[in-house]
Amino acid sequence: MALENFNPKDSELLKKMVKCMGDSQGMVRLSLAETLGSIGKPATFFCWKL
Repeated sequence: MALENFNPKDSELLKKMVKCMGDSQGMVRLSLAETLGSIGKPATFFCWKL
């Protein structure tokens, strides 16, 4: 995201990010939640699917 080269159609990356929301470290989950929030609509499908 910081490099501004994120491809919102990269479904494998989005799946991995959502799966990592189960991490035991709160700061990791917070960072992922913020990133998924900034991605917006393309990420919602994977959040609901898993």
